Amino acid sequence: MQNVRIKEGTYKIRGKDTSMSGLVFPLVEEFKVGAKGGYVTVDGSAVNGFPERNIKISCGGPEDYELVGSDVKTTEREETDEEIIERIRTRFDMLQDMTKAVRKGDVRAMIVSGPPGVGKSHGVE
Repeated sequence: MQNVRIKEGTYKIRGKDTSMSGLVFPLVEEFKVGAKGGYVTVDGSAVNGFPERNIKISCGGPEDYELVGSDVKTTEREETDEEIIERIRTRFDMLQDMTKAVRKGDVRAMIVSGPPGVGKSHGVE
């Protein structure tokens, strides 16, 4: 499979356009123009932090990315502190919502599991 390096392009992460410049993904489909503008389709599952599916990276045209050989490794992307905080907040919000649903009787049972010290009991109390 051919890889592609993004020169200029964005992808929406949690509703915000995030620059993908310099990242390398496996190419699924070359540049196309859709209702929301131009994009290139790549395999997001190959890069940590992206959905386990094909994703569309918005770009202006074929000049905004370059084809690189399959020997060029895909990007090892690390989550930013803001992304980690948002991911954890989302999980704890879900725990709160589920706890309220159990108290109201909308949900009959709930199992909360995880390693010690992550706030399971605190979140349910």
